Amino acid sequence: MSQVEVELLRKGIDAWNRRDVDLWLNYAAPQIQWLPAGPAAVEREVYRGYDEVRSGTRLPGKPTMCSSYRKTRCVIWAIQRCGSGA
Repeated sequence: MSQVEVELLRKGIDAWNRRDVDLWLNYAAPQIQWLPAGPAAVEREVYRGYDEVRSGTRLPGKPTMCSSYRKTRCVIWAIQRCGSGA
């Protein structure tokens, strides 16, 4: 994994931790699939693509992330290359 890829990963996690869904999705591939836990899992088991993922993280009528995710924080313990990288 290159340093550029590591920085992209760190920025994406930072966007999640700041609850900035739109910025977080800038670091995701268009074919993103999100399997949530908590309230978002009631609506769907899997959210596919930017629009579905965005809708699953929002409270109805509010532009912020679902309140249950405010207590969730991602922490990087280690980053290591897996697989062939091809």
